[in-house]
Amino acid sequence: MTNKNPEPDNSQSAKDELTPIVAGSRGLELSSIDNVHRFAQWVLDSGLAPRGIDTVSKIIVSIETGRNLGLQPMQALNALAIVNGSPSLKVEVALALVRASGKIHEWHQRRYTGKEMTDEWACIISSERNDMAGLRDSTFSLKEAKDAHLFPGKGRDGKIIPKMPWNANPKWMLYCRALGRHMKEFYSDVTWGLALEPEVRDYSPEALEGARRIEGPPPKDDFLAKLEDEAIVEAKILRSTDD
Repeated sequence: MTNKNPEPDNSQSAKDELTPIVAGSRGLELSSIDNVHRFAQWVLDSGLAPRGIDTVSKIIVSIETGRNLGLQPMQALNALAIVNGSPSLKVEVALALVRASGKIHEWHQRRYTGKEMTDEWACIISSERNDMAGLRDSTFSLKEAKDAHLFPGKGRDGKIIPKMPWNANPKWMLYCRALGRHMKEFYSDVTWGLALEPEVRDYSPEALEGARRIEGPPPKDDFLAKLEDEAIVEAKILRSTDD
């Protein structure tokens, strides 16, 4: 028996009811999740999706992250870098956001102290916010980089790799670290606490592997080590009893 009242096919009507994407004065206006999804698919199909933002879902999340920072969709895609699965801000974008926030009363040009390539060599970033009296400094030194096993950069085999960022341009990396620290300490309300791209890349699997190789296995907790020793002794006693 045929169904006299078949379910209507709403697929075409649903397509007809898609919210139109309007071109505004600041680019395309994505007013619904459907708009965002379609836009993400366009970006993916165009082949212009940034490295690491290579799926529709990643593009959508990046756009939403950028929206929280006050960025337009394409600005967000170009401003963010996905490293180790986490979004980070490019250096120039973080600076632009802070300068455009209206929160800066005074910003000093970066300066370096100490002799180059010594432990005392450091970069200092100074600024004063409108709502904080006095200059605030953030510093990062080469000794800190050494203590964190960032400098000199080594591969898994322990050999120094000249092209690694800390080896190729330590002055720039000191600046990026000092700037990243300054952003976190005094402008996290602007950057939403996102780290800078160079800083996040310091914690790549390769960098972490290098740190583990240098440091060796983590020390055992004394209490746990004692329990482990007692368990071994007890196991030996039980085996001797069984025999």
